[in-house]
Amino acid sequence: MPRCHVIIPAAGSGSRMGAQAPKQYLRLNGKSLIQHVIKVFDQATKISSIHIVLSEGDTHWRSTYLNLKRSQSGNNIELQTVLENASYLLLSLKCAKLFNFSEKLEWLETIMNSSTQPFRFLFCYERWYVIKLRYSQLIHTTQASEQFMLKENSRFKKHVNSFSLKYKASAYYFNALSNYLAKDFKSALHNCNQLINNLDNGLEEFLYARLLRIFIYVNQENYFTIDFECRSLTRLMQKEVLSRQNELRILKAIQKSPDFSSKDWKQFLAKSKSEFTKDKTLTYYLSGVLNLKY
Repeated sequence: MPRCHVIIPAAGSGSRMGAQAPKQYLRLNGKSLIQHVIKVFDQATKISSIHIVLSEGDTHWRSTYLNLKRSQSGNNIELQTVLENASYLLLSLKCAKLFNFSEKLEWLETIMNSSTQPFRFLFCYERWYVIKLRYSQLIHTTQASEQFMLKENSRFKKHVNSFSLKYKASAYYFNALSNYLAKDFKSALHNCNQLINNLDNGLEEFLYARLLRIFIYVNQENYFTIDFECRSLTRLMQKEVLSRQNELRILKAIQKSPDFSSKDWKQFLAKSKSEFTKDKTLTYYLSGVLNLKY
């Protein structure tokens, strides 16, 4: 039987209708319109996966997602469901919205541990590893993330080369971040270089790995390399489509005062902390480095 996949466009704003919510989220018989559409395709036996395309600023999908009914069996559960769950957890971490987070993370771990098929296990494991590690760093302590890395060290090394590009980059970056926060700068530098030297420079983790590497060089007092790296990364970030103004300000401040104990650096952080905290991407990648409140 051929595998059929469904893509549901749901990125409209509904502005022409003048409703309080986009039309895909308007209610009909107690459910949103998009839930009715998903149900139709979900009941079709020839459909292998369902993909919903959302707008970047969508604020309604979360409640819809939580109301969808799903199977809970390990090898039978659709990988698309795992993908949606992992994407939801990562977005929750980035937005600092952790409603039911532990419960959904435990669900992902249960599906992973009950998967006997190698590909299915790896699909779950690469996502679970990154989410669990970053969650430990943000919610618990540096010691908790170190313990997690130590516990998973053997399994991580066995599977990391089979990770997809995005999750391999995330794993290396957050390993580097854990080592940096533990002041193990040698290991942190090794993790950063694994990402920078071997993975795509178009990945967001690539940029932040280069920025974290500069923080490492400052702690190592490698002043010549600091200036060169700041100039190089500044040129790269200025070419980005997304605005990197806060990151560029950090690079400029480091060039001006490559000493984190200096009065100038402390004043810069104190002055910028409120604005940096509002930057969810910056907070997601550098909260511990910049002592930002998550």
